Amino acid sequence: MTRTSFINVDLELSSVESLASLAEELSEKIFILKNEFFESEYQLAFECTLNASEASSVFDTFLKLVDSLSKISKEKLSRCHGRVLDIGYESGEEGFVANMLSSNMLGQVAGYGFSINITVYPLDKTSLK
Repeated sequence: MTRTSFINVDLELSSVESLASLAEELSEKIFILKNEFFESEYQLAFECTLNASEASSVFDTFLKLVDSLSKISKEKLSRCHGRVLDIGYESGEEGFVANMLSSNMLGQVAGYGFSINITVYPLDKTSLK
């Protein structure tokens, strides 16, 4: 049986201005999922693959990366109209996942203007065999 599990956290950014310099600075540290101009906006998404078992450790990594950005990149990030940390889970046939984000962590996330999204993906049918 497949257990419900935490997958990862994606950092998703949207802006009316190019995010190329921000992508370049962060691409040395985390994996870029998407860097494109789509529907009149620039979209940039990263995945932090830490083999972590809970979202809080990935959030901590993302926030440290944001803290270490150059002044120009921090300004560009602050001008993004979309700043989302998307927590991904795979549903399962058994078990559950409980990941706590402390009030301190939520304060840091809010301080950068990030929203939090939670995505639950369906079971991969090949894992059911």
